[in-house]
Amino acid sequence: MRKGKPSSFPEEKEAKRLADEAAKKEAAVAAELSKHVMVAPFKKSFHKANYRNYEYEDKIIVAFVIENKSNKDIKAFKGETIFKDAFGEPIRSTTLTYDEGIKAGQKKNWYGELKYNRFMSDHQKFRDTELENMKFEWKPKAIIFTDGSKLGLDN
Repeated sequence: MRKGKPSSFPEEKEAKRLADEAAKKEAAVAAELSKHVMVAPFKKSFHKANYRNYEYEDKIIVAFVIENKSNKDIKAFKGETIFKDAFGEPIRSTTLTYDEGIKAGQKKNWYGELKYNRFMSDHQKFRDTELENMKFEWKPKAIIFTDGSKLGLDN
């Protein structure tokens, strides 16, 4: 009898094949959607709660520039923003849903807020790491155009 890893069960191989297939499809969709909409952060700041102004949670504000690179007006889009450290390890990721519309060829600045929890190490690292010391990845998931057409995943 050999020592080491036991042979894989057929179910494990099938599950791995399905997972690989889904990951490839998602990457292909993101690459296609990136031809239509691009998102990039250009500023990050920390805002401490101010109880006198009825602000009860600390937050991190991230300013993004959004570009509609397509020849059609966009009604809404969603995707995942991933901030990574200098080694490419994820620090913080979140879903970005934008439904304010953007005309074909237009660029817009947009400000998003993330709740800050001082007890979570990834929140602390995201707050303390300068934006220029991070790598950013944009993974678009779906786009809805003003003419009603859609691109992206169905979920």
